[in-house]
Amino acid sequence: MASFKELHKDLFEGATLTIGRIHKYFVTAENIYIKKNNYKPIHIYRWWIKDKERNIDELEEKTRYILKVLEDFRDQMHQLKNNPSYESYEEIIQKIKTFTEEHSAIINELLAYVEFLNEKDELALIMLYYWDIWGSSKNDAVSRNQDEIPQDDPKFDKYCVEFAIGVKDGNGITIYEDTKWRIYGDYYDSVDPEYTSRTGPPDFSKQIFNTTGWKIMENLSLFFSCTRKGIRRILDKIDEYWNENYPEVVLENQIKRIKKAICSEIDEKVRSKRQFNAVIDNLLSIYGSHLQIPLFKTKEDIDEEDFHNKVYRQLYSNLGSKVENHKKVAKGDIDFLIYNYPVDVKVEDTEQDLDKIYEAHKDQVAYYCYNRKEDVGFLVVYDNTEKTKNYSTKDVSVFEEKGFKIIVILLRGNFPYPSTIKHKKLNINKQ
Repeated sequence: MASFKELHKDLFEGATLTIGRIHKYFVTAENIYIKKNNYKPIHIYRWWIKDKERNIDELEEKTRYILKVLEDFRDQMHQLKNNPSYESYEEIIQKIKTFTEEHSAIINELLAYVEFLNEKDELALIMLYYWDIWGSSKNDAVSRNQDEIPQDDPKFDKYCVEFAIGVKDGNGITIYEDTKWRIYGDYYDSVDPEYTSRTGPPDFSKQIFNTTGWKIMENLSLFFSCTRKGIRRILDKIDEYWNENYPEVVLENQIKRIKKAICSEIDEKVRSKRQFNAVIDNLLSIYGSHLQIPLFKTKEDIDEEDFHNKVYRQLYSNLGSKVENHKKVAKGDIDFLIYNYPVDVKVEDTEQDLDKIYEAHKDQVAYYCYNRKEDVGFLVVYDNTEKTKNYSTKDVSVFEEKGFKIIVILLRGNFPYPSTIKHKKLNINKQ
């Protein structure tokens, strides 16, 4: 039999090379993830699908399409393993080449999907190469010991082809050699050495070729099976994270409703401005974050400087220098000026009612609007009063004062028993 270098030469071109390229994308993504010293996402599906992906509809559409393509391909992969009868190793390689070339369009579709994810972020491919899917494959678990091969070394490209196609295991041993050693090893373990020394071993060539062929076809089938499971997992996670009953989605939809209610009270020329939307979106983001993780602990002694600093850090992380801190306005000092919109922050220790809180602070924020020549101002208040079961739940409203619109956002804190109060359904009303 010729050398494996010669026998495998045809694998490094055409559709089989494409399969190797796909596997290289997977291994490269995992190596980057392992070696990443700074921020490394732990919950990879949530990190990408919920936090990073900017076009979830496109991701879902492309993922559903490629899953259907691979589902249709599955039956044909199963047929590849039927009737494993081979007369030579060359026949096994030829069967792989013929099969993959006949289905090269499907393989190219998969490559296009993999490159689609890779172009977004190399780490996004971890969703397809996740350990609890591929870890069930003994060979694949071993393949992760191949980091010592530099990825710019041509040997690495060949390794990816030979492993993905299934002709070598993760240690670089050919399936043919491994099968041959096992078959002859089992034979020698079962007979008397004196007998074999006289007669010599029988010819196991046919058994070796048949077993090798079946294992290689199984490995190739497993590669597509694990990839298909990874793709299906992405769709499952999209359904989970974007399901309307998922807690974060419930909150996001709630915030959208609040913004819609606010904007319905604001002049169209104002609400269509990007700057206005940037301000309201960031303030509502702080409000939404507080509903999930409170800004302060229960019974914590809080003053306006504490609240101001918390709000400032979150605003600055998103808007940077657009947030002017403690801006002098006429004879007063405003907490923040963002794109010329005044934002005043307060802490309330005695009053829960939003209307009364507004009455207590309306003159100052309206004065800011007058001096900045803006039609809209914002009042953000942290309610640190002690709560009872009948606490007020009106958190957001829009008021009109002397021709100006004042948007009030109330963050309620200091809940003594979260199980009965913190998760009470919000009742958002408009003034």
